[in-house]
Amino acid sequence: MAALSAFILTRTSRDTGEGCELEYWVASGTGPARVRITPHEPVFFVESGRGKVIGVRREPLELATMPGVP
Repeated sequence: MAALSAFILTRTSRDTGEGCELEYWVASGTGPARVRITPHEPVFFVESGRGKVIGVRREPLELATMPGVP
């Protein structure tokens, strides 16, 4: 994988059969480029004690909300 120094112009994410895909169009010193990252595992945070969701992997973390809820 090559490194690229660029300015992000647009970003898009979409669900595919293989997982989540991230797509960026960037402006670089050599001109415009399309950068695709696939498959990508989306990450989000949910308060402890919330209901279970089928098909979602949950891992406990040492994080808390502003009021202190894990």
